[in-house]
Amino acid sequence: IMAPLSMLSYPSAEWRVYDSRTMPWRLRVRKEVFTPNEKLDSPVAIDLVFNQIVRDVTVARHKHIDESERSELVAFLEKKGITARSKTATDAEKLEVVAAARRWNTYFARHFPVVVEGDNRAHVLSVGAAAVALLVCEKAMVRGEYKMALETVGRQTYAELDIGGWRATQNALHCNIAGKGYVLTTRSCHTILQAVEGYQIELAKDARYVLSIKAYETRDDTLLSFPKNVVIALSSRVVDKGWLHGTYDGKTGAFPASYVSAIIGEPTQAAIETARMQVQRQQTKVSLVQKRSVHGSKTALLPDHVATTDPLTS
Repeated sequence: IMAPLSMLSYPSAEWRVYDSRTMPWRLRVRKEVFTPNEKLDSPVAIDLVFNQIVRDVTVARHKHIDESERSELVAFLEKKGITARSKTATDAEKLEVVAAARRWNTYFARHFPVVVEGDNRAHVLSVGAAAVALLVCEKAMVRGEYKMALETVGRQTYAELDIGGWRATQNALHCNIAGKGYVLTTRSCHTILQAVEGYQIELAKDARYVLSIKAYETRDDTLLSFPKNVVIALSSRVVDKGWLHGTYDGKTGAFPASYVSAIIGEPTQAAIETARMQVQRQQTKVSLVQKRSVHGSKTALLPDHVATTDPLTS
């Protein structure tokens, strides 16, 4: 409802005007989520996030910080003589605290209430910058009182997570976490799927290793030759668009980016296998698009036309 201009121009004596000194409420700002490659450059932002973390481990005992994470950071703070609202912490110490918290299981993450098929307990799916975790709400004794606590049922880093097997319908998310399949009922199916895919894409941009999806051979000494299905360590050297620079078998050089697939994190067997599966899915998508153009969309969607060969072993 629009108020008369006279009322807006000449406030009544009965009106209350608040400023930063007379507000009857407190506004608490929190940092809840980090993107994978997000950096804190502002001293003010670093200080705010640092104080939030210290308060959450020393005073609030935040529910998304497990006991081992809390104990480890408390030991560090005590060693450095840092307390809540401490003014003695150096910038390096603040950044170290923030970096430690970013590695925690579910602290900096989005949390989605879900119903697990076949399980009547309350669950939460946590989607963070480092991993995806399924949590269950359980009663626990805290300081002599029973409180609801979150216990991790399954957790998987993005390096090991094959999202190709995930499928979202209107109200159900079919997913696989730490080798176990789940059907999760939630209204946020597509939001969750997009968030997980987004994290994987961002982490791939900052990859330090790649997997060759086909052989590259050259006689140019400035370029790097390699066979199919090997791990190449990337360097920080800047090269032309569409090219990468790295090392394989003791040799260093540039190579086309289209010949490799990013490995998220360290090149463990699970991370390499995830990269291989991503290549296979991409090959399948390309095959389907090609068959649609030749046979029409209905024929292309038939099971017999889905590529089943592994491009890295064929």
